[in-house]
Amino acid sequence: PVIYWTSELGDQTGSNFTITKITPLSNEENKNQYSISGTFNCRMYSKSSSDTLVIKNGTFVALAAQKRSI
Repeated sequence: PVIYWTSELGDQTGSNFTITKITPLSNEENKNQYSISGTFNCRMYSKSSSDTLVIKNGTFVALAAQKRSI
């Protein structure tokens, strides 16, 4: 079975989200793009049961783009 998890169903005291690095990327479409890396700690809650999952020292990499004004 698939278990859906969310951080919205309970307490997040002590959780944190830290951006550790922002790297500009080149692109041909007149946009600013960035690779964003970071770490996080949080508690996740199952949408289908009373189970919880604690994530410690989680990491992420995300891409973000900002359209330039002309």
